Amino acid sequence: MDTDNKNPNDFEVSDVENYRGDKLQVFNHQILVMESLRKINEAGSHELRPGWFNEKMDRQGNTVRSYVEDTRSKFIECIKTAMMNMECDYDKEAEEYINDCIEKLTDEKTKLLNSQWDWFNNFFFSFVNFSIQSFIYSSASLS
Repeated sequence: MDTDNKNPNDFEVSDVENYRGDKLQVFNHQILVMESLRKINEAGSHELRPGWFNEKMDRQGNTVRSYVEDTRSKFIECIKTAMMNMECDYDKEAEEYINDCIEKLTDEKTKLLNSQWDWFNNFFFSFVNFSIQSFIYSSASLS
């Protein structure tokens, strides 16, 4: 620790090879994986919705802004974390299966996004044509 600096939060670990935590704190991979899976169950058991900001006025008239968490991204990040924790446990067959599933999901996502894009373009042009025709017919009936 730097003796010139009196800030207790500044420290330097000089011997990282022999660094250990608390004596009761023991790393256990199985507990880590189970905790990750518990987090997935907990995050997935709530309504998956986007995040947003709530704004309230306090008694002094100041605007207090708070964020409501995006539970969809929380669920996805929990899954990614669990996959990273369990990556060392995968065998060749599991890796191939996971990569195959990811490839299929990517293809399905592309199909759905293209379908949504086509629907939007058709809807937009149909709406514009309908609006123009409605305007022309309403203008013709007024004269």
